Amino acid sequence: EKVSIVLSDRIVTAHYTEHGVRVNMGKAVIEQETPDYTDVNMGNAHRVYFKGYQDCPERNVEIVSSYNWQQVSIRIIERGSGETLACGSGACATAVAVWKKTAQNTPLTIHMPGGDVCVSQQNEYIYLEGKVSFVFKGIYTV
Repeated sequence: EKVSIVLSDRIVTAHYTEHGVRVNMGKAVIEQETPDYTDVNMGNAHRVYFKGYQDCPERNVEIVSSYNWQQVSIRIIERGSGETLACGSGACATAVAVWKKTAQNTPLTIHMPGGDVCVSQQNEYIYLEGKVSFVFKGIYTV
């Protein structure tokens, strides 16, 4: 069964797989590349740092601590929230930046403090796949 999620700039689709849930995150746009970082837009702005890092209040920040053509380890700083355990669009932005830097386009395991996901690309579309679990239940009153 497939689920569609309407975002401000795109519609993403998700479905169950043997490895969890797979989400078509849409297309990525590389906006800028320097030796230290790559700016990637996944519908929201990310800066993926390969060397050091600086605060970047207009973007989410991913800090790469190690990478190769199979896996990447990152920390995440969400704009407005601070350091977080995981970020799906950040994992995708990181994969796009690593693919650009390594000239490889193989699926990548992205290691985050909150868990691991696999990011792959088919044609121009970025796919995020990983395990899902119930985190909390709440009620929001409007």
